Amino acid sequence: MRPAAEGGKLWADFAPPDFPLDTFDPHQVLGLASPASADEIRRAFRRLAMRWHPDRNPSPEASERFRLIRAAHDALLVETEALESDGAARGPVEEGELEVSLEEAVLGGTKTFTVVRRHPCPVCAGEGDVPLQYSRLCEPCHGTGRLRRASGLERCGVCEGKGYRFKARCEACAGSGEEIASRELAVTLPPLSAEGRILRLQGQGPGPADGPGDLFLAIRYRDHALFTRRGIDLALEVPVSVLAWLAGDAVAIPVLGGTHRVPLRPGGGERELKLAGFGLPRPEGGRGELRVTLRPEFPQALDASALEALLRLDRSLAGDEGRHYPEVAAWRRRVQAAGAD
Repeated sequence: MRPAAEGGKLWADFAPPDFPLDTFDPHQVLGLASPASADEIRRAFRRLAMRWHPDRNPSPEASERFRLIRAAHDALLVETEALESDGAARGPVEEGELEVSLEEAVLGGTKTFTVVRRHPCPVCAGEGDVPLQYSRLCEPCHGTGRLRRASGLERCGVCEGKGYRFKARCEACAGSGEEIASRELAVTLPPLSAEGRILRLQGQGPGPADGPGDLFLAIRYRDHALFTRRGIDLALEVPVSVLAWLAGDAVAIPVLGGTHRVPLRPGGGERELKLAGFGLPRPEGGRGELRVTLRPEFPQALDASALEALLRLDRSLAGDEGRHYPEVAAWRRRVQAAGAD
């Protein structure tokens, strides 16, 4: 990173102690493309502070995350304000939101964003009405120039009391005076895009006489049909056959972009799995974890042959009850001891 201003302050002057400076980018912390303007840095900081300030976010990681956000803001702002001190003019900017699925946030790709622009209607020049070749009787007041109200007669506002009109509503814009035009932009979404990250589309903002500005799109995640969000972690409940669970079979876990097979420990002792690196993108890099709750499902609607197979398995296991059913064996001993009393 370049020296920020007089005095040569660098990112290292602002970063927390023992932070891996060689792999860290303050632009990434704030979700900004490089270079970023001072206004962009301030907007990004305000947006992230609303989410991560410890007074607003009770999660254990909020305090450390906010420290990094503040450090990145301070470092970039000092540098950027020095670079912008020449007062170079910029076109106006526009802000919007790009809604993405969780899969798109992780895998990246191309998204379509519709830009809507409002321009003065070329037919009526933005007036909302057009001149008539011949005057026309005013319909609301029937040519009288007056309208009857509960309080009495009032001057007709349509014809301004004249009783006739020289203009009619512009049919091209339905009297609005505006022409609405839309166009679609192909937006490149980088892989591992954290929510709140800002994508800068240069020259796609409003277009004044002194040149077009930039369009800034903040990434927002859509809710998912399977996963529940818990900060940067995801939660998922998976029903599992109790027999496969007891046997320690592998279970296919849905993850963003595919499935991941996880072998279970025999005996059915596991109730929750934590899969590191399968959660949502972190602003500073990497991903959170996927927390999977296993819900054992017992077989239903069993026929006679299936029931007999289960009984054979049970009798086989009962041959070494102390090993396979320690709780049952302990219960039998309590019953026997109670009977002896």
